Amino acid sequence: MKILESISKKEWEEEVVSAILNDISTINDDVNILLSGGSTPGPIYRSLDRKCQDISKLRIGLVDERFVHPKDKDSNERLLRSCFNSRDEREYNIVGMVKNRGDESENLDLIKPLYAPFIRQTDIAILGMGGDGHFASIFPNDPKSDIAKSTSAIDLYATKSPNDPKRRITCSLELIANAGIIYLLISGEHKLSVLKDMDKNLPIHNLLRRRDDIKVFYLTT
Repeated sequence: MKILESISKKEWEEEVVSAILNDISTINDDVNILLSGGSTPGPIYRSLDRKCQDISKLRIGLVDERFVHPKDKDSNERLLRSCFNSRDEREYNIVGMVKNRGDESENLDLIKPLYAPFIRQTDIAILGMGGDGHFASIFPNDPKSDIAKSTSAIDLYATKSPNDPKRRITCSLELIANAGIIYLLISGEHKLSVLKDMDKNLPIHNLLRRRDDIKVFYLTT
């Protein structure tokens, strides 16, 4: 595991965006990229939107989502659409994860065909990590997350978060682990110590055992 450390948030964001753009430039075809939600990567996504010369080359999906309306304040899709908005909306291909808020099972049936390109091949996945060692919406001590973590299926699953909104949708560990390039964005000493403590056997450690080439960008403050 290679950890790239920055003490300045601006420097951290610039280094992440530069690395992503470089990886995109090495892919000749369209790029299937899975993005995480949260406030931390927002500036990175906005910078990526401004600097990516051919945004239509990107098929943008979600690593995970809250089971809420796409315009809800907690929606990851809402976050992405607010970040990727500097051009005509027809240039963007953003694939959401909520199509039927009334039925979790039917919703999965509706979105799996939409995520077929990512299931076949995800080129880049950008992850965050919680202080409890979860990534995507694969949480410790959640039976549904245990399925998403342990299955060999490259698929999507409904899980439960310990925090509201509790109902979640996530890519399986297998789907994420099969991505061509994986980024992990973390900040603060606590998260770094959690990441390094493999004996805790948290969800992030299961992923690290599968992929020791994850690009970890660590912001010290």
